[in-house]
Amino acid sequence: SLYSNTINISTSAPVAPTATVASNFTCTSFNANWGAVSGANAYYLEVSTSASFGAGRCVTGYHNIDVKNVTTYNITGLTSSATYYYRVRAGNGCDTSQYSNTIKVSTSAPVAPTAAAASNFTYTSMSANWGAVTGATAYYLEVSTSASFGAGTFVTGYNNIDVNNVTTYNVTGLTSSTVYYYRV
Repeated sequence: SLYSNTINISTSAPVAPTATVASNFTCTSFNANWGAVSGANAYYLEVSTSASFGAGRCVTGYHNIDVKNVTTYNITGLTSSATYYYRVRAGNGCDTSQYSNTIKVSTSAPVAPTAAAASNFTYTSMSANWGAVTGATAYYLEVSTSASFGAGTFVTGYNNIDVNNVTTYNVTGLTSSTVYYYRV
């Protein structure tokens, strides 16, 4: 018979993956993410406290670790309020690629949001509004009858409540002709 079609087999290193922004943040962990590379069957991850990934700067347990054939990996055991960097290489069983770009990640608390004017008033409700904060995954709302937010002045049910990851929240159960204050 005639010969079959030809298959090209590469024994050279795959191209470097592209690292993408981290996700799923907590105070001591995050997910490192990157794009898949054609021909790769493994990825090697590094996490460091230095953008240069200098000697002794990799986080314990995260120096060139084989994370298998995935494009997201959960990094745990980090210190709160610190800055980390990650990069990744692709492997194909013959060789490994150059490192990807470096992604900077902070486990610091987000900055305080800026409250905006309330809206959608009725006699017994209003919408509390604020600006989004980079890195925030939840917002906590307080509503009070006092600008000092002292003990005993909070509206029932509105003392540091988790309102999820929104920038507007409908506050109900208010009393007509009363001045209220809110903060996030």
